[in-house]
Amino acid sequence: MGYLGLRKASSPLLLGPLSSWFLVGLLVAVTAGAMARDRSPSTRPVSPTKVDPVAEQIAAGWDALELVNFPKAHKAFQAVLRSNPTPAQKAEALFALGHLWQYRQNGADLDRARELYEQVVRELANTPAGPLAMLALARMADAPPYEKDRRIEDARKLYRKIINRYGDRFVAHEAVLRLAMTYLERRGDRASEDAGAKILRDHLAKHAKNFLGIVMRSQLAELHFSRREYRQAVEQWIAVETLDAAAGKNRAMSPLARSGLYFRIAKVSEKHLKDYAAAAKWYTKLVTEVPRENRYYLAKISAARCRKLSASATTKPADRGGPGR
Repeated sequence: MGYLGLRKASSPLLLGPLSSWFLVGLLVAVTAGAMARDRSPSTRPVSPTKVDPVAEQIAAGWDALELVNFPKAHKAFQAVLRSNPTPAQKAEALFALGHLWQYRQNGADLDRARELYEQVVRELANTPAGPLAMLALARMADAPPYEKDRRIEDARKLYRKIINRYGDRFVAHEAVLRLAMTYLERRGDRASEDAGAKILRDHLAKHAKNFLGIVMRSQLAELHFSRREYRQAVEQWIAVETLDAAAGKNRAMSPLARSGLYFRIAKVSEKHLKDYAAAAKWYTKLVTEVPRENRYYLAKISAARCRKLSASATTKPADRGGPGR
């Protein structure tokens, strides 16, 4: 699965192996939410008395592409190039054709796709499609169809170039996450893991509320959990919940993903940190906020158990008496 068009502004994130099923749902939810909020460069305001035929042709091409009608999409974007497009429109059409050649079900041509992306980067880098084409090239190097063809250093170089050139734009946030994952995926290699974690932490220090922030923090939490650094893992998961909750009605996480997050915070707090008050709080949060999820009854029982354990831990010192008795 690749880029679905500039109207959706970003590619779904394919990050490779994930150490938690919870992250899969979270990843999809966050990316879908971000794509839904972004606008297409081709949907700029148009005078109601004047229709831009090139913009209409671009829209028709994306519609066909999303319906997997590759011949119709190809025809529409080729027509754009034969007309008198603006630089932004030309870049978008070239990018779309690159996507088409890269992902079409029959007759994929990666070399042709690469040529089209490179043309956008070379000739039209300052258009909205420019950074997307560069990211597409990085992804082709990072995640080719066959592992033997992977060019990880080339991919990292392109990710860094995107980050340095495009600052805090959404494409830079995605490049940061992908760059970090090329290091974090080497689980067990502590130096590589530390390098990936540093990339995420440094970026979050400057862009704490970027649209991929909760995915970045989830990756940090997974790393801490794998190292049995449970308190740090819980801190990152709580930061994930805080970021998501701040979005209000537009929160990215689905009820299922939220229940998984709450349950995990509660379970780790109970089992590993022995913080029964915190565990009871997060089990109760699951029960009250997402009661229709399948962990409801287990969370309800667990909350009651942790409240008793918390109360017991509080009263035991008084029961034993002071040092003078």
